[in-house]
Amino acid sequence: VNDMSEIIGSLLDYSRTMAHGKTLSDIRLLISEVVGEVGIPESIRLKMSLDGVIRPVSINRTQMKRVFVNLIRNAIEVMPDGGEIE
Repeated sequence: VNDMSEIIGSLLDYSRTMAHGKTLSDIRLLISEVVGEVGIPESIRLKMSLDGVIRPVSINRTQMKRVFVNLIRNAIEVMPDGGEIE
């Protein structure tokens, strides 16, 4: 049901004109939010290295969040027996 909801949401987003509201955002914070929401299985280790200087970037947070969610979910799907996401 959640997957179908996301697909429908994506189709609706695609079909309407979206505002390109960009804001200065901290990518580290955005990635941390996404990781907290996705729900990574216990069989998969997550290795995050967000050290160093990363300047805020001008992005559409909603769209960028969707990118990170999709990347993480795709990584989880290709590791049914577990693994590591870095």
